[in-house]
Amino acid sequence: MGAVTHVLVNDSTRRYGIFFRKHVGGSGGNAGRDLLPSFSFGKIISKRKDRVAMKQNLMMKELKAFMADANFPWAVCGGFALDLFLDKTIRTHGDIDVCVFEPDRPAVLHYMLSHAWTVYEFRGQGKVRPLDGTALSEPRRNLMCLREDCQLVRFYPCEDEGLLYHQFFHTGLATLNYIEFLFGIADGEDLVFDGQRGLVRTMSEAILSRDGIPYLAPEVALLHKASNAEKPDYQYDFAQTYPSLNDDQRAWFSNGLDVLYPCGHPWKGTDSRMVP
Repeated sequence: MGAVTHVLVNDSTRRYGIFFRKHVGGSGGNAGRDLLPSFSFGKIISKRKDRVAMKQNLMMKELKAFMADANFPWAVCGGFALDLFLDKTIRTHGDIDVCVFEPDRPAVLHYMLSHAWTVYEFRGQGKVRPLDGTALSEPRRNLMCLREDCQLVRFYPCEDEGLLYHQFFHTGLATLNYIEFLFGIADGEDLVFDGQRGLVRTMSEAILSRDGIPYLAPEVALLHKASNAEKPDYQYDFAQTYPSLNDDQRAWFSNGLDVLYPCGHPWKGTDSRMVP
């Protein structure tokens, strides 16, 4: 994947600024310049971008190797799919989402358990159900898979028998120890986005590939994110990705917004970076 072009200033860089204003000099004038002539927030951010890109690129390579023996089709989705499409890292991603299909649910569960991952089925309202080799996963339920060293999730007792409450810590994924499987629907040669509204994408256009890693096409990934368009990360994903879509991808995405949001959507407007 190519070089990183942007990472938002985060709390860490803000804390650096507070430290230097307090201990090196004031916020104005030449205070502190003699003590720190070469200090640059830009360099800190650039180095952090490089570390994020290297870490996330490595996780994609690890995912490719881990899934090499899977006997079911799969594709990276979510933010990592946009990185693969753009061939660069646009921001830090909190987890890895992988799209699979409903008929392959038993195979997905068996594959993860046989590779010593712990698997949980999302049950809604913050609840999950641990799965083992004796339990079947119910249709339309996504799966959360963790390795023993994963620190992103904590579990708490639940009043419902066989279930647990879970809490997700958005600290960012440091290694390949968390995968979330999202189950889609295929109809012949089509990926079904919304069957009731007739919104489908030809499979050859919906699943792309870079460096042997299959990923969900950007127009499909963005349409999923459109349901939570006010989220800052999703706004940023849209702003970074939409200008790189080709005419066919833009047309499908625009039609999808019209179908799903007939009363309008924040990502449609007169700005040249927005959907016409």
